[in-house]
Parts: sequence; C-alpha cells; structure tokens
Amino acid sequence: MTAAERVARGAALLDKRMPGWAARIDLSVLDLANECRCVLGQLWTGDDDPYVTGLRTLDLVDGGRPYGFVTGDVGNIDDALAEYRELDELWIAEIQRRREVAP
Repeated sequence: MTAAERVARGAALLDKRMPGWAARIDLSVLDLANECRCVLGQLWTGDDDPYVTGLRTLDLVDGGRPYGFVTGDVGNIDDALAEYRELDELWIAEIQRRREVAP
C-alpha cells in the first residue's frame, strides 16, 4: 500500500470516528515525526502521550501504519525521515481538501 493510500485510509477513519477533525489540525506545526504535532497528537492534546491515546481511542494496535499516522517499514533513518516528509505533504493535502468542502 502506498503512503497516499495509507493517508487516505487514515483520513477516512477519522472522518468516520471524529467528524470535523480536519478543522482542528494546525497545518503550520503539523509534523508526523513528532508525537505531539502529528495528526493524532493534535487531536488528543492535553494527554501525557496524545499519539498513544489516539491510537487506543481508534483501536489501532498496529501503531497506525496502515493509516498513514507513522512510516511504513523503512530501512534506515534517512528513509524514515523522507517518508515522514511525504506523509506531512499528503496529510496537508487531505486536510486542505476537507476544509475546501466543509460548510
């Protein structure tokens, strides 16, 4: 599954479980590599570990990989950082699409 497919799947899950989630994301600080600035980290603020709280709330026992919340299986740190940058761009695009169609 591509990163774009995983992000689309994650966004669809959030649409179902947390309608209006896209309006709560601050795109200026979005950083999937940071557990407090990532999508889940921004949606579950105030918790000791917002990313883990988000995973538990969404019943994601796999770390969120199939949903684009973290990188897939990568070989080294450079590949992981490159994929996180790609995930940032893909999530920004998904969020902007939702904001354009929101009432």
